[in-house]
Amino acid sequence: MKKLLLTGLACALLSGCAVYEQNKQEIEKPRFDSTVDRFTGAKKASWMKMYYGDHYQKNLPFDKLFAVSEVKKEKTNLNMISISREFTDWNYLKCHNTAWLVDGKPIKPITNKMNPKTLIHPVRVKEEIDVLFSNADMKKFSKAKKVEYKVCNDEFILTEEELSGLKQVINEIYK
Repeated sequence: MKKLLLTGLACALLSGCAVYEQNKQEIEKPRFDSTVDRFTGAKKASWMKMYYGDHYQKNLPFDKLFAVSEVKKEKTNLNMISISREFTDWNYLKCHNTAWLVDGKPIKPITNKMNPKTLIHPVRVKEEIDVLFSNADMKKFSKAKKVEYKVCNDEFILTEEELSGLKQVINEIYK
């Protein structure tokens, strides 16, 4: 009887682990989207990658959103890299400037915009920073072998998958 109970418990645990892993893979699957406005002909492309984990987990990467939207009759498109992460407390609320290196060379953003949110169930904070770039600087990302960035004093590197997604978005608009 004990063996049967232990076997049943082990199966339930393994099934739960399999479901967790399946959910994680589905959430972390990158999503690419490209559209053309049928009235203006303006193109939009975006790539998003979310990371599965809780806000207590250390060293969880930022979620990423890369988006480029053509703005007809304007010199500069909307070129945005958005990074966000949930935490148990504010990390970048008072210091959310970013610095960027493309293959070791600095690129200065047009602007950084902080979008702080307080969430409940459980209580946590979401820090999102939208970073805008010029057309010329965005095109530099499309040729990059390595992209590094800094939020306040914390340094990060885009993964190969993230860099590939960024290039896909840029090439969709600027080809």
